[in-house]
Amino acid sequence: MAKANNLPVKLPVLAEDLEKIADRDRIELDIIIRGLEAQCKIERDDYYESYLLYYYFEAFKRALNSGAIGESKEYLDKAGKIKKDYRYHFYRGLMFREEARTELAEIELRRSIEMNDEFYIGYFELGRLLQSQEEFDDAIASYLKSIEVSGGQFALPFVAVIDCFISKGEYNEALEIAGKIGKGFPLYSDILLRKGVILNEVQKFALAEETFTESIGSNEDWRSFYNRSFSKARQGKLYEAYEDLKTAYAISGNPDVLYELAINEKNMGMLEDSLSHCRSYYNNTADQKALMFESRVLDMMGEYDVALELLDDTYLELKTLLLLHKYLSEGVIERELVFENTLNESYYRYLRGRFLSKDFSTCNLIESGKINVESLTGLLSELDNAEVTKRISAFSEGTIPKEIREITLAEMGFFTELISLLEAYPSQQEYLSYLMAFLISGSGKTTGMKKKRTRTPKK
Repeated sequence: MAKANNLPVKLPVLAEDLEKIADRDRIELDIIIRGLEAQCKIERDDYYESYLLYYYFEAFKRALNSGAIGESKEYLDKAGKIKKDYRYHFYRGLMFREEARTELAEIELRRSIEMNDEFYIGYFELGRLLQSQEEFDDAIASYLKSIEVSGGQFALPFVAVIDCFISKGEYNEALEIAGKIGKGFPLYSDILLRKGVILNEVQKFALAEETFTESIGSNEDWRSFYNRSFSKARQGKLYEAYEDLKTAYAISGNPDVLYELAINEKNMGMLEDSLSHCRSYYNNTADQKALMFESRVLDMMGEYDVALELLDDTYLELKTLLLLHKYLSEGVIERELVFENTLNESYYRYLRGRFLSKDFSTCNLIESGKINVESLTGLLSELDNAEVTKRISAFSEGTIPKEIREITLAEMGFFTELISLLEAYPSQQEYLSYLMAFLISGSGKTTGMKKKRTRTPKK
């Protein structure tokens, strides 16, 4: 037991602790420390003091990791009374870093590696501190020194160097390092994750998807599913992206995934599900961006009053835009709306000039200010396309088709006609661009068309 647990051959134990260690494979840290402290009080002994010093540092780490800064300082002070070696200054640096006393932390970490220039973990932790201060070049130098001193056997600084290059926007350098690391590397899945993130950043989405898939093959990390969903969504694979996000949330429970799931569902025209996940995200985080997103979803649902109630005057421009959509859905143009955004103001003037002098055309697609999905699917069925009919039939049966098909020129033309019919309903134009694309194709490609062919401003 002594060798396996880094204990002295004859471990001193207090009499009151003897029954606590009977028939135990491991001895509690506090029992070890009490026994060694008692032994060292009786007689100063380098042998026992070296073990006591080691276990003071172990107790320090335990306290620091649990957030007990005061307790960790007590153990460090006890260790310092025995010996202030490179480990003492190293752990003192970690304590200062935890207290956000970064200058003192850097001084102590540098003192540690000055006392032991072969201490590769010290170089690594100094790199982490410098990286947190966005001193990326110095951090990289420290990480590279850690790699050098460890003979390349310490895996963490390899990953950290890539992170620094990503933060600097130097993607080619990061990819070059990642490309030199083989499958036998202990943190290979972490390397693949970062490689995929870089490929997403440089818009090589197909390669990014392949990279995340390889990463998932070796380690089903939720972050790989999460990031792969972005790669897939950017390629128009909305349902596959949706499945990846659900998997990522099932693994992690991370509320950030809920927000991305809400966006994905909105892009598929699944507004009720999108609204639900957006609200769950807000309930977990109180993040204000969720209110803006929720108001946009409610806008597309025709729930203008509910959307307006969400927003205070901080979002005055968006509230005014929602009011415009509400008035349009009621068949009137309000003369007194004022927009600060030039694009919104120009669009408002265009609509006012377009519709003020005449009644709005009745659109059979609209019911209570919102697209009637049943009417839309009826019109789409008249396209006389077997693949479209099959997809719509699946939706009507409560199934989401996984396949993606290309949108034909005829379908693009039909989409343009519908967009024109909805000119007085800008929020429904946006809804149609998501809904129709997913209904007939499974991708988000008509969204891009809509941005080119209509004058609906960005919100």
